[in-house]
Amino acid sequence: MKTTILFGIVLLGWIYFISNIPNDPRVIDGTLDWSEMYYYEYPIYLTIFIGTFYLYFSGLIICFKGKRYFLGIICMVAWPLAGIITVINAIKINHEKHA
Repeated sequence: MKTTILFGIVLLGWIYFISNIPNDPRVIDGTLDWSEMYYYEYPIYLTIFIGTFYLYFSGLIICFKGKRYFLGIICMVAWPLAGIITVINAIKINHEKHA
């Protein structure tokens, strides 16, 4: 359950940045530095950064613990797939607890 909530927060953070970056005058040079960010964007950015790596590595751990090595190697290359596998596994575990 915690993983699906984290996935939702990370997804909302990505949507926030993707929807605001193209029209923002702070990004004219193509980058957004810490000095150019507003104070409320720091926790959003850090949540996206930490949450993305958490979902990536937990997806890899799930694949390799389940001895699905080929899928683990694919997840190393296509990192969004690792997040999706993590969420699917979290939903499956939650469903098995309540069944």
